[in-house]
Amino acid sequence: MATNPLKYVKTTTVKNTAKYTAPKNTAQYTAPKLTAPYTAPKNTAKYVAATYNAPTYNDRYGAQVDAALNNVTNFSYDPMKDASYQALAQVYGKKG
Repeated sequence: MATNPLKYVKTTTVKNTAKYTAPKNTAQYTAPKLTAPYTAPKNTAKYVAATYNAPTYNDRYGAQVDAALNNVTNFSYDPMKDASYQALAQVYGKKG
């Protein structure tokens, strides 16, 4: 009988029964307190809020824009009063 060149090893499964417990002294794990890179001066009495007056807007084309918009929104067309339409209607009417 020939010998088997492979070695068989019996394995066992080991369960990890250790549970994690948080350390009791957590002071070493707190993040350091960060300070802002800029701190406001303590004596602000000498600083006065700046006042700024915005320039007034001069609307040069407002009347022209309003007129053009009024023409577009209130547009009406009556083909019976249009001479070009009437001339084309007669031509198409004759040719059928």
